Amino acid sequence: MVVDIKWALVLDGIGESCTNILNLLGIQTICRPNIIREYLLNDLYAYDAIVVRPDTLITKEILAAAFRLKIVALASPGCGQIDMEAASNRGISVINAPNSTVISACELICGLLLAVAKHMRPARTAFSKGLWSNGSFKGNELKDRTVAIIGCGRVGKGVASRMSGFGMKVVGFDPLLSVTHNNGSCTMIKDINEIWPIADYIVLLGDYVLYSMIGFDPFATQEQCEQYFISKMTPEEQPAFQQWLDINYNFFVDFINADVLGRCKTGVKIINVGRGGLINERDLLDALNSGQVGGAAIDVFEGCQKDPVTLSLIEHPSVIATPHIATSTTDVPVHAAKEISEQIVNLVKPGTYSTMLSELNKIYD
Repeated sequence: MVVDIKWALVLDGIGESCTNILNLLGIQTICRPNIIREYLLNDLYAYDAIVVRPDTLITKEILAAAFRLKIVALASPGCGQIDMEAASNRGISVINAPNSTVISACELICGLLLAVAKHMRPARTAFSKGLWSNGSFKGNELKDRTVAIIGCGRVGKGVASRMSGFGMKVVGFDPLLSVTHNNGSCTMIKDINEIWPIADYIVLLGDYVLYSMIGFDPFATQEQCEQYFISKMTPEEQPAFQQWLDINYNFFVDFINADVLGRCKTGVKIINVGRGGLINERDLLDALNSGQVGGAAIDVFEGCQKDPVTLSLIEHPSVIATPHIATSTTDVPVHAAKEISEQIVNLVKPGTYSTMLSELNKIYD
């Protein structure tokens, strides 16, 4: 697949790491960090590709004005605010940067797990009040303890490799991955119910609906599937897969609840950087107060800060709460700009970079 791209419009201050790579191949770039909608509509006719951030609204009207446009490049994971149907109807390919947030997310998860293991929250709180008794906060070593990773995609794979470096036993569960897949340092478990009694730490990385869409993308290449240890979906499997989604959708809500927590080890520790709705917050709060759960680190919440249950979790002495910062680093935009620009270059001159194409809609064969 070769795409003729001569001019690219780079919006939202995406930066030099993008334009430098494009210019190196001879793609002319125009940067408009603060362009207003009227000017965007007037200027789009001249460009073969546009590069945007996820909060940029790319509507049917905008796509209609861009009669030369071949590529909308999103410098972020996900789909952003792009009218995918309109892009597909116009024959415009939408690509994104799925790997740009992986390292930042992995590092936060590992940091939260360590902080919970060493009781850093209660120790810091007591220390700030003048209490110097280090004997009151005895944490645990991670070596030889078991961490269960629920959702074993890109981030899960990274967490597994990092925590195995601490000598942890790493097990994983993902309904879309076979237990025979070699997922790096992670031993895949077939039945989720086998995990609860053995896990000292449970890491939640996302609801299965999202993993399903990524893991079984029928447009993913075989190479992409093999890199992330994912089964390649055949056209014949799609109807059964959709039925599986329809049947199990409610399974993702309150996935961690009183029943599940009661089957876990006493003192189990929970780390949630996936979705707020995965955990029943009231059940988690009760389990923390009873001692069934020994600690938690939560980066995503179901309720808002004014919700009394959510607020109680945030203020709980055994909880480390963060305001959805898993991917909030200065490095993520740099990674995203680099990844997306290398994909554009590969569309013009295939094989220039090892970066794989991440199409969100199937346009080119």
